[in-house]
Amino acid sequence: MFGLVIAAERRSPDERRRMISLLLERYDESRRIAADRYLLEPPVGYSRAERISTGYRAALFFVRLEDLCGHDTLSAAFREIVRSRGGNTAADEELRAAIESEAKLDLAPTFRAWLNHPGVPDDFRARYGNSTGTRTQN
Repeated sequence: MFGLVIAAERRSPDERRRMISLLLERYDESRRIAADRYLLEPPVGYSRAERISTGYRAALFFVRLEDLCGHDTLSAAFREIVRSRGGNTAADEELRAAIESEAKLDLAPTFRAWLNHPGVPDDFRARYGNSTGTRTQN
């Protein structure tokens, strides 16, 4: 789903914003059916509905990382993870370290906000104009 945002941003910043708003709406709709689960873990035992809501939230998390670091920096970090992990799964600490190394930023607060709490942070909702305007809770 994050790929849809990347494709939209190639067209225009307005198209990117529209795509992110749409993903946020779809995330909220999916949460009415099933709560999302922990990001960045294999979805073993997740229902299809949980995988969908978690997938939307994961895409939105990567949007937030791209907002903070920039497209090229995030892409470089992803390439480094793939190169160093050889296709194996990377833990959230490894992902954070790779992105921080490329971006020269402390992303601990962002990772805590997205990984340790349910829903989408209020500041993200405010930026992309979600109609509910509040953090979605479990």
